[in-house]
Amino acid sequence: MRGLVTILLGVMLLTGQAALSAEVETWLEQLDVPLADGLVEDAEAGTLFESATGRVVIVEAKGAVAARSIERYYEQVLPELGWRAAGGNRFLRDGEALNIAITRANGLTLVVFRLSPAG
Repeated sequence: MRGLVTILLGVMLLTGQAALSAEVETWLEQLDVPLADGLVEDAEAGTLFESATGRVVIVEAKGAVAARSIERYYEQVLPELGWRAAGGNRFLRDGEALNIAITRANGLTLVVFRLSPAG
């Protein structure tokens, strides 16, 4: 009986850990978009809208990284994940468009990722 209780407690702990790790998944991880080195995602700034025509997701990240380095990173990495470059920091995949806006202020680079229907 003691062995059965130990097994049940172990399963409960593992299940709880799996649920906990799913809760800490970032917005970009949910979109299958990696975060460039040196950037930190602002979890509080994430926004999601869903409608019959698709979803709109807006995510912000910032860090002390050169804008051109960020652009090069996404130009290189996103096509490996199925995104097709459409010019001007815009990428297309599965009927959705990912726009990446990069600005600089107060010594930090702000990156805004906007996913929307490609139409």
